[in-house]
Amino acid sequence: MTRTGSPMALWDDCLELESYIRSHTALDIYSLNGQVPETIMSGETADISFISELGWYDWVKFRDTSKTFPNDKVVLGRYLGPSIDVGPALTAKILKMNGTVVYRSTYRGLNEDERNSAVEQAMHDKFDDQIRSKVGPGTSADSFKELSIEATPTYDPYADDHEESLEPLDEEIEPTPEISDKFLKAHVQLQKGNTISKGRVIERVGDSDGNEFGREHHNPILDTRRYRVKFDDDDVTELTANVIAESMYTQMDGDGNLHALLGAIIDHKRSKNAVILSEQREDLYQKEYRRMEAMLGMERWFNFMGET
Repeated sequence: MTRTGSPMALWDDCLELESYIRSHTALDIYSLNGQVPETIMSGETADISFISELGWYDWVKFRDTSKTFPNDKVVLGRYLGPSIDVGPALTAKILKMNGTVVYRSTYRGLNEDERNSAVEQAMHDKFDDQIRSKVGPGTSADSFKELSIEATPTYDPYADDHEESLEPLDEEIEPTPEISDKFLKAHVQLQKGNTISKGRVIERVGDSDGNEFGREHHNPILDTRRYRVKFDDDDVTELTANVIAESMYTQMDGDGNLHALLGAIIDHKRSKNAVILSEQREDLYQKEYRRMEAMLGMERWFNFMGET
C-alpha cells in the first residue's frame, strides 16, 4: 500500500489479496513438505492464475457496461484482487474513478505504449485526484505511525468450557500404527482437473527418518496422518486423511459399494435389433391382455367348482 499510494480505506482488500498470495506460496515451514498451504488444505494442486497476472492496485482497463455508444466502453481502473464470491473464475475487484468497486471478468493490464503515453499519464493523475477526494488520501510511511495502539480494544482471553475433554498436546504420543490403519489400500475417487480420477492409497507418509507420523482422530479434520495415493495415470500424490475420508464417504453407499454420478449423456446410438418405444408398448399391452385373460379363466374355473 505504501509503494502504490493506495488509500488506507482499502486495507481490507489488500490484506485479503496478500493472504491469498501467502496461502499459494511455498513457505519455509517444515510441516508443509515443500507444498503450498492451499494444497495441504484442499488436497488439490493449487491454481495461481487468479493472483499471478496483476499486483495490488495495478492499473487495468476493463469494460464498463454503463458506457454507451459512441464512447469507448473500455475504461481505466485499479486492481484490488480476485473476487471470491461474485462472478465466474478469474473475476476481479476493480476500483472505478468514482470510488465504487465493480466485479469484472473481462479486464487487462496496461501495455507498454499505454504506460509511456502522456495522455494516459494525464488520465492516471485525474483518476488519483478523484480517488483521493472520494476514498481518501494515499498511504505513506507516516500513515501507520498515526495509528494508536491504545485505540485497539482489549478483550479477556478466550478459554474453552470443556478443557478436560481436549487431548493434551504431548509430543511423546505415539503415532497410530499401520496395522490398524483403515485408509491403507483404500480406493478413492478425486477431482483432477476436469475429470474424476481413481486412486489407491499405497502407503503412509513418515518423517525424515522413515518413522510413522500422524495420529488417528474420530474427527477427520483433526486427523494428522498423511498418505501417498497412486492414480490410474501413475501419478503419486500426498493427501491428508481428511481429504481421503471425504472422498470415501461421498463415493460410497451404506454397504460400502462405490457409486458414480452421471453428469450428462452426450451421445447415443442403437442397433437394428433394439425395441422401439411403440413396439415396447405393444408388447406390454399383449402381456397385460394375457394376464387378464388368465385371471378371467381362473375366475370361471372357481365358479364352476363352486357350482359343482
